Amino acid sequence: MPTIQVKSAAKISDSAKELVKAELGEAIALIPGKSEQWLMVLFGHCEDLFFQGVKSTEAALVEVGIKGQATRADFAKLAAAITQTLTKHTDLQSNSIYISFSEYENYGYAGNLL
Repeated sequence: MPTIQVKSAAKISDSAKELVKAELGEAIALIPGKSEQWLMVLFGHCEDLFFQGVKSTEAALVEVGIKGQATRADFAKLAAAITQTLTKHTDLQSNSIYISFSEYENYGYAGNLL
C-alpha cells in the first residue's frame, strides 16, 4: 500500500504528471515487495512553499508512505529515482526537493485494516 505525495511550488502540467506517475510506478519497485499495482500518487501543485526563508517557485516536498519496513539503502535508491524523475519532467530543482519516508504497521483499504 505505498503512497507518494508530491507537493510542488511549481505548476506541473497534466502531461508531466502522467510521465512522473509512470516513472514513480516503476521506481516504487526499488522497495522490495512494492509495485505500481497498489501505488497511489497524489499531486498538489502551486503550493505556497518557502525554502531557506524565501517563497520558492521550484521547491517540492515529497512524502512516501509504505506498509511495512524497508532498508535505508532501499529508501536511498528511491530518493534518487524520485529526484531524477521530478527534475527531468518539471521545473523543480534537485537541491530544493525534500523527501520524507514513513513506514506504517497498519494500513486501511476498502474498509478493511490490512
